[in-house]
Amino acid sequence: VSRILREGESFGRSDAGQGKAVMVEFVSANPTGPLTIGHGRNAVLGDCIARLLEATGHKVTREYYFNDAGRQMRVLAQSLRARYLQLLGDAAELPDEGYQGEYLVEIARALVEEVGEGFRSVDESRFRQRADGAIFAETERTHASLGVRFDSYFNEHTLFERGLVETTIADLRARGLVFEQEGAVWLRSTGFGLERDRVLVKSTGEATYLLPDVAYHRETLQRGFETVIDVLGPDHIAQFPYVKSALEALGCDADRVELVMYQWVNLRQAGELVKMSTRAARFVSVDEVLAKVGRDVFRYFMVE
Repeated sequence: VSRILREGESFGRSDAGQGKAVMVEFVSANPTGPLTIGHGRNAVLGDCIARLLEATGHKVTREYYFNDAGRQMRVLAQSLRARYLQLLGDAAELPDEGYQGEYLVEIARALVEEVGEGFRSVDESRFRQRADGAIFAETERTHASLGVRFDSYFNEHTLFERGLVETTIADLRARGLVFEQEGAVWLRSTGFGLERDRVLVKSTGEATYLLPDVAYHRETLQRGFETVIDVLGPDHIAQFPYVKSALEALGCDADRVELVMYQWVNLRQAGELVKMSTRAARFVSVDEVLAKVGRDVFRYFMVE
């Protein structure tokens, strides 16, 4: 104890990492709503891993990877448009599987106050941008309340803009690892010893999550990180082997990519398990819990 008191903040620190570059990619929640307590566990766990690596002499980059494109963002934009029109007095309805949360009403109200009826005939992308910007700003405030920071943000759409997704699928095709069936483009993953082949591009022409995931990890390894740590929930466990196998087939050192998987945060009400859903506005946010218990208690229980 006397040694701990004497060394203070330096206690337990070392240079074991010898300055090795490590990226910790965590939280990475898409900007469709407030951070839930499930996202909060990811945030705290990723931050603790990053702090431990720094304390042992590693050069750490904290990265947030998110997607502001795809179907869920289109539905979010349509939901915001409906709320905006409702506030203007129109009989607009939410789209199928639309986002029902009160937070979208607040974003729509701010939009009406700012532009009035000026958004009546604008392109849907304007609503997506407005929802994306407002939700992501709130996400950053929540991270600050948690004591979590990021060094870089990586948006999935830049993989398409830079041609990295196209290059990835072309390189997989050149290695005979891609085939077409029923109008879709598939990864021949059974050739890696995995249990089934997986779709890379749907028959609609839209990429599945797997393809940009492979392109993203390939890009991060090319940035020179000796280790890339992904902090992910259990819904990603099935996809991770496919990402690593595709990376290996592309000539990457897939062993440099590591998975840290955490389990769901479960809530019970009257003894019954409550399934959380951002889309159905059935969740408890990080902000709600922080307001009741504070940062330290929240962080402790999320990594206990």
